[in-house]
Amino acid sequence: MTRNIYALLVGINNYASGSGVRKLHGCVPDIQTVKEYLTDRIPPENLQLLSLIDEQATRKAVIDAFRDHLCLASSEDTVLFYYAGHGSQEDAPEEFWTIEPDQLNETLVLYDSRSENGLELADKDLAVLIGEVAQKNPHISLILDCCHSGSGSRNLLQEMGERRLPKSTRKRPFESYLVAAGDLNSLKADSRNPEQNPTGWSLPRGRHVLMAACRDHETAKEYPVKNGQRRGAFSRFLLQTLAQANGSLSYRDLFQQANALVRSNVADQSPQLEASIAEDLDLPFLGTGAITPRKPYFTVSHKRELGWVINGGAIHGIGAPAGEETTLLALFPFSSESDPGEEPELQPMGEAQVTAVRPELSQIASSALEDLDPKTILKAVVTAQPLSPMGIKMEAETPADEVGIELVREALLVAGDDQKPSLYVEEKQDQDTDEATFRLIAQDGEYLVTRPTDARPLITQLQGYTPEKAAEAVSNLEHISRWLKVVELQRPNSSRVSSGNLKVEIVQGEGDKETAKTITDPQIRLEYQYNTLTKKWEEPKFRVRVTNKSKETLFCSLLDLTEQFEIDASILPGGSVRLQPGETVWVADGQPLRGIVPKSLWQQGITEYKDILKVIACTTDFDATLMEQGKLGEPLLAMRSASRGGGTLNRLMKRVMTRTISIHGEDEEIYDDWIATQITFTFVRPQEAAVVSAEDSVSLGMGVSLQSHPTLKTKARLTT
Repeated sequence: MTRNIYALLVGINNYASGSGVRKLHGCVPDIQTVKEYLTDRIPPENLQLLSLIDEQATRKAVIDAFRDHLCLASSEDTVLFYYAGHGSQEDAPEEFWTIEPDQLNETLVLYDSRSENGLELADKDLAVLIGEVAQKNPHISLILDCCHSGSGSRNLLQEMGERRLPKSTRKRPFESYLVAAGDLNSLKADSRNPEQNPTGWSLPRGRHVLMAACRDHETAKEYPVKNGQRRGAFSRFLLQTLAQANGSLSYRDLFQQANALVRSNVADQSPQLEASIAEDLDLPFLGTGAITPRKPYFTVSHKRELGWVINGGAIHGIGAPAGEETTLLALFPFSSESDPGEEPELQPMGEAQVTAVRPELSQIASSALEDLDPKTILKAVVTAQPLSPMGIKMEAETPADEVGIELVREALLVAGDDQKPSLYVEEKQDQDTDEATFRLIAQDGEYLVTRPTDARPLITQLQGYTPEKAAEAVSNLEHISRWLKVVELQRPNSSRVSSGNLKVEIVQGEGDKETAKTITDPQIRLEYQYNTLTKKWEEPKFRVRVTNKSKETLFCSLLDLTEQFEIDASILPGGSVRLQPGETVWVADGQPLRGIVPKSLWQQGITEYKDILKVIACTTDFDATLMEQGKLGEPLLAMRSASRGGGTLNRLMKRVMTRTISIHGEDEEIYDDWIATQITFTFVRPQEAAVVSAEDSVSLGMGVSLQSHPTLKTKARLTT
């Protein structure tokens, strides 16, 4: 049975004049993108959608929308509340102190909240409203792209766009909240432990799933996208994951992909996933039957003003052409009895290339279409997506630093094979600088590489403006680009390997492999433990097991992607393992893997280190070691040019390959049927470890690798 979806979407860029609230830029685009996704994937008769934008989103309007719109949902329905705007905190009245040890409420700052006599929507108010909606027992999903850090310090991040305001100075009486005195006990969270309640939101015990943009001590950033627009970083990567997924993803799967993308692109922002009942994390996003799976093909038709088009565009995950690369499609007669994506033996009548992408459709070109009657209708299946170069914004701090930037521009033009422009990196000029993924800054005779949202150097600064240093700067950027492409790799829509065909489990604890504890937390955070017997700090240990739940043989690889932009495939001998249908295998024969904070970083005061475990499974054997690369700063071997054609996985393996000789001939097999997913680990090494003796500290200086003592960082089960 298809569920009805009752959605309330609230996005606020512009707050009431005179309120003193800083303008945001990405909240309204976030809501528009969510709306487009819902209307595209949910039948109109099942979607009850209400959007409140800017001045529409007053406190009263939001409360009324909960009570008059969301409360209509019954036990067979789904409720979605999506908020994009400022978050903050306020002093809690004394009545709340028993459930708020810090004596602060977290708040949503609505359009008129900071106007004279205005009020914010506190988490206690939100809890009451959710409780009212829950009376008829619908499935409730909450997504909050905001933050509520009370710090009001001004820095570069605020200028780039943080969804945070300083704590409200108003003193609200208890009577101004929606909660009645007798209902206080119902608002008590199950735990105020920051590891179990990392978002900091105090919500009722009623059944719900919450996705939040960051932990309670972090800030939610806005992220630059095309045409000078900004988006919430969390919303941008969450919707990117949804757009590229064919059919329903579980909350766990959706979060893990979006979480890895946010952490790879934005500093100091860790999205969070919470559920009042842990089993709900494995439910499909928005509940069973809510999202209509997209058919594995697009429809090809002819429009007089545009020519041949497909009914899929940017909101469906179609990538815009990038240089010589573009989305490739296989064309089939519309009369085919089988869907092309479900019948791989069906032979295409030709290939098409996407020439332009609009939000709702894309223009295509193909020699197979030239002589066709314009009234002809065809089917098209995506066979490969473009691997676009990573955009960088280059900045000179002073006129004297311009010479350094010019040297890098010259190096980019000859960084590719045969002295051609770089395949991996391109400069974003003037009006396109908001599309940049990283920044290269020349200042004081040094090259710095930073993210677009802050000025913190990501790698060691290169000193001196010389052609050699400029070439090294480009090499470092290409290294980062290859790493990022692997992080972003997702299952193609045309693959017959579906979500759920591969199960990856993280297991902790000693003893019998089959009975040890399986970690199911969506955020895996492992800490060093002090052994009182050995008087040493010991790295967290865990094991990984993989199960093939499909009906065909899968070849599985595990890649470790570290914060130092390393890609290591050696966790599995030869880079991959062959799994028969129903077969389970323990990685490294069940030996514990170790999560390590490198000693060199720990000595600089860095206590947390993040790794991403990327899991790729394919119906055809493939060489995952072609994706390997060392830590940034190590010399890279010459790269072979990536030819167009083949599947997306093939393209990526050519792009990231660090070898000039391959065992594969020109007629290599195309890897069409594959899936990719990932787990993000955070390893924590307390500074208290400094009390360990110098002799003991030597044993903690292990490198970050996934060989006999691999290193990852998180603790959760992943179902793909």
